[in-house]
Amino acid sequence: MKVTHTMENGIEIEDYVISKRFFRDRQKFNFGNMFGIRSKTIKELQAKIRNGQLTTVPLEKCHICGGRRFSRIAAYDRYGFSVDQLLCRNCALVQTTPNFDSESMSCFYSNYYRSLQEGLEEEKGFSRRFKRQVRNGRKVFKRLSGHLKNVEECKLIEVGCGGGGIVSVFADHGYSIVGYDTDNTYLKYGVDKYELPLINSLAPEQPEVLYDAMILRHVLEHILDPKGFICGLKKMLRPDGLLYVEVPGLLAVNDGKYDFDLMKYFVIEHVSIFHLANLKSLFEKVGFEMVEGNEDIYAIFKLAPKATTPNKINTGVAESVLGELMIAEKRYVENKKSITEIEKSD
Repeated sequence: MKVTHTMENGIEIEDYVISKRFFRDRQKFNFGNMFGIRSKTIKELQAKIRNGQLTTVPLEKCHICGGRRFSRIAAYDRYGFSVDQLLCRNCALVQTTPNFDSESMSCFYSNYYRSLQEGLEEEKGFSRRFKRQVRNGRKVFKRLSGHLKNVEECKLIEVGCGGGGIVSVFADHGYSIVGYDTDNTYLKYGVDKYELPLINSLAPEQPEVLYDAMILRHVLEHILDPKGFICGLKKMLRPDGLLYVEVPGLLAVNDGKYDFDLMKYFVIEHVSIFHLANLKSLFEKVGFEMVEGNEDIYAIFKLAPKATTPNKINTGVAESVLGELMIAEKRYVENKKSITEIEKSD
């Protein structure tokens, strides 16, 4: 029998045990190099959260549909932080709680995010990350370029550009493109080393031009108010403008993403983890329609020609998604067992 708990803020939570390992107290995780800089960063963050120097706030409602009923599928993230992963019983968006408040979130990204992600000193981490951005930029270019106007007529913007690896790919193909990011240290790396047109800001407050396309790669999962954020970005696009989005796709775990290991999706800075249907619903709520996309997730959206009523997410989507995650966990166990047997036979 599942027990539902009503929290002080009124949301209802029941535990849904995909695997006991997601709830194991003081679990030790192994995600890349957990020593050195990454280990130091984790310990410092945990101390600042405990003593209140970094403030967290609990989830009050689903970021997409406003629902207040959730299934708790994990009690930790992949680094061992005590944060719940709650799946909305209405739209199946997975959300981390508690989250950093706005001020603490800004502090986290300015001081801890890169070292937590890369586990390397800045210069080494920047070089490796930039090369990876360039590789990913080539994929973005392949998907998006066929939808764009002639190079001479097209103006592009990337929000959350980091050091500008993706910006560099489009610039090398002759496109007029500018990148925005709040991480000034990494952004400065791209400006100083590659002379890229990058600006230290989340986005232009009053854009002088409207853009033909916007790139938003692995940004939306970090945003506390995704609907409001997209509404702000919408004002920067031409009427026929496109918005390219990539986020971690929850259901891609069943296709072998992260070696079927759902735990590796969960990180303290990810506010939301989407699947394609609820991402599509989110964008429809603010006046977009999807051109193409998949569960990995990448998607291209265009402004809808007129106001439309968002398609309702199918009833029972939460149970369907939970079923998919259960299958992925079985595959993870089988995969891990196979690797262990191979290692023993060597």
